[in-house]
Amino acid sequence: MKSFRYMTVSSDVSVTLHLFKTLNGSTRGDVRGPIRRHLNNRSDIRDLQSCLPVHLAMVAGIAMADRYRTRLVVSGDRTLWDPDWGDLCDVPAVVVLIVEDNALVRMGMSGSLAEEGFEVLEASNAAEALAMLTGHSAIGMMFTDINMGLGMDGLELAAIVHDRWPLVQIMVTSGRLDVDVHALPPGALFVAKPYSQDAVLETMQELVDNWQ
Repeated sequence: MKSFRYMTVSSDVSVTLHLFKTLNGSTRGDVRGPIRRHLNNRSDIRDLQSCLPVHLAMVAGIAMADRYRTRLVVSGDRTLWDPDWGDLCDVPAVVVLIVEDNALVRMGMSGSLAEEGFEVLEASNAAEALAMLTGHSAIGMMFTDINMGLGMDGLELAAIVHDRWPLVQIMVTSGRLDVDVHALPPGALFVAKPYSQDAVLETMQELVDNWQ
């Protein structure tokens, strides 16, 4: 039987089937394509299917997911889910550690991640980051700047994290032009500054989808 992912919030990179009851007690489903694709291409707004009966919304959601070549996730009232459609599996929030010495940049990225359903921890330098990694076994991803003033830089931090916590996915960012991406640990990703928060969030969600 096929498994469908259940999230407490709608997904911005997958097709979402949101289940709810109307004021008169009838059950409905709201199907949306990936939101960022709507923002980048307004013509895609026609792919919004609102307030369909649940069984029709399910059919529309599967068809839309096939068209976008992505997966279907479910949000809203999970009691409305029909077991005959498949298993509904909870997706726990992914814990992301943001390591950035610029407080405004760090808070902006943290806020965007939290809005997307990630659990966020913050560190202003490598020493704080290592302390958090030691004390929080649930951290699954680290997004770190390279140049953070005094002390260990982001490349050194990435190497240590890869060695000590090999299951943590690492993303490194910098505005420097002389960054040697070959110095990154295996599997780590590099994002050049200035970066698009939307692009970073979409990459993170794709990494999460690959894990789950």
